[in-house]
Amino acid sequence: MTQRAAAFDRVIAGFRRSRVLVVGDVMLDRFLMGDVHRINPEAPVPILRVAGERLAPGGAANAAANLASLGAATVVAGYVGNDGPGRRLQALVRGRGIRAALVPCARPTITKVRAVARGQQLLRLDYEDDRAVGRRLEAKLLAAVKGLGRRFDAVLISDYDKGVVTERLVELCLERVPIVTVDPAPPHRDLYRGVTMLTPNVKEAAALLGIDIRTDAELARAGAELVGRLEAHVLVTRGERGMTLFRRDGGRLHLPTVAKEVIDVTGAGDTVIAVATLALAGGAPLERALVLANLAAGLVVSKSGTATVSPEELRAAARRA
Repeated sequence: MTQRAAAFDRVIAGFRRSRVLVVGDVMLDRFLMGDVHRINPEAPVPILRVAGERLAPGGAANAAANLASLGAATVVAGYVGNDGPGRRLQALVRGRGIRAALVPCARPTITKVRAVARGQQLLRLDYEDDRAVGRRLEAKLLAAVKGLGRRFDAVLISDYDKGVVTERLVELCLERVPIVTVDPAPPHRDLYRGVTMLTPNVKEAAALLGIDIRTDAELARAGAELVGRLEAHVLVTRGERGMTLFRRDGGRLHLPTVAKEVIDVTGAGDTVIAVATLALAGGAPLERALVLANLAAGLVVSKSGTATVSPEELRAAARRA
């Protein structure tokens, strides 16, 4: 084994000793799978003959599932509806060994229904209420997070702008935990000042600044501006072009994609931030944490639907790299 592979092995072995809290917009991902044999005579759309269904944790719950699959002690906090999807989501979370601190509410559980034929997504239906939550409901979530204590090595904020992430919630996380990472929602940009790292994709990075990003030079300027405004590391995920880190100290690191085959990118961003957060929680250097996150992204996009990676898969990928 090379010295580099041994270093990655030590980071991965340490995942089981880390405790991570995920706070954000939890969702239920529902996949309807089948085949298309004809076009609907009522409208020019395909008819999916449904042959099976799969449920998976989505949104912040998928980030938590990624952490748990790698061995971390994981807790997820957010809102869940008093409805069937909410009960199914909580059962899925518990079934993966994740402790849930989910506040029940009158809002429907966010549910994304994807119709898939032979690996190709045909349509997505979203059930959600993304209005801002009231102060009373926010207070319940803050109390739930406070009740968990200060026993975490890191907090991962998974923000889809569905009502969970507020200024008071981010402040609470920053007060209690040394490492706070954020999968951001552009409207909340100024809430994230002082976090450890943000992980926007290119479109989100542009929206965070209200600009267009078309070239590497424009990306470089945007990354530097985000670092300056938010005083945080910024990791921009770029799909088939890999990912680029803009450091607080002005440094930059580009990691080309390692994906051999791309089947489904659903939830890949959750995998990136989960692995990076977990590695940082265990004390890994930033660059090493991001190399592992990049390897994990290459693994998860080769799987169908919302997926996770195991320590064994990640260890094998690190040894091949």
